Order: sequence, then C-alpha cells, then structure tokens
Amino acid sequence: MAQDSRKSFKLFLAAFFACAIVVQGVAFGQTSSGRPVCEGSIWETRYYVIDSNESGPVVMIVGGVHGNEPAGSRAAEQIRHWEITKGKLIVLPRANDPALKKESRLMPDLSKGLGNLNRNFPEAVGETPKCTLSKGIIQRAIHFTAHPAA
Repeated sequence: MAQDSRKSFKLFLAAFFACAIVVQGVAFGQTSSGRPVCEGSIWETRYYVIDSNESGPVVMIVGGVHGNEPAGSRAAEQIRHWEITKGKLIVLPRANDPALKKESRLMPDLSKGLGNLNRNFPEAVGETPKCTLSKGIIQRAIHFTAHPAA
C-alpha cells in the first residue's frame, strides 16, 4: 500500500513539473472563453482558451469526466487561470456538467452502455464518438489541433 502511495506521489510530481515547464515565466497572452461545447443541449459546457500569442504546443485539459470525481474539475478550474509563455492551452473544466451536478459517475438520462463519458470516446482510428458530448469534445480538440492559429 505504501509503495502505491509513493508511486502515485511520483506521478503527481512528474505531472506538476511538466505543467510548470509549460507555464514558466510571465505570459503576454490572453484568456478567452470559447463557444460552449454542445451549445443549446443539456450537455452544454464552457471551455477556455489561454493563448500566449507565441508559437508552441497546443495542450487541452479536460476535467470533470466523472461527476463523482470532482477533483479533476476543480484542478482544471484553477489551471484555466494560468499564464503560459508559448503555445495555447485549452481547458474544459466541467466536461460532464450534468453528472457533476448530480455527483454521479454516469451521465444522466442515457442508457447504461452510454452513461460513462470516458467510454464514449473513439478507441481506434476510424471510430466515431458514441454520444453528443464526446463528439463535441472531440470536435473542439480537432479544431484546435487542425487550426492552431484559431
């Protein structure tokens, strides 16, 4: 058990320092809120774009996939306020807002097979998202990777 805790802590530190490298220094960019993912539906949720106005990587952080695990959503909410020096950071803090509101792992009002958002993303090339919300998230990711200047 203690070994698992040490391994988890090491993974946390690695992720923390990787993020620190991306956001080091003072940025002169801007944060904007994009159009919501799945606008007008029960799955509507807002994403944020932090643009350094300098070329660099495009990173997307998605929090709140499972409503009974709010820590990722809380972390993403904090990350959306970071300043970056290069590239672009897209943050979707509350991916599964209806499940977060109900504190439920599964998306409400969907069949048991589609209720777990994490299982609705394509697993292989050529597959398509299995629900409206996963499709909306994938479309945002594709938009920013195919059009990095967007």
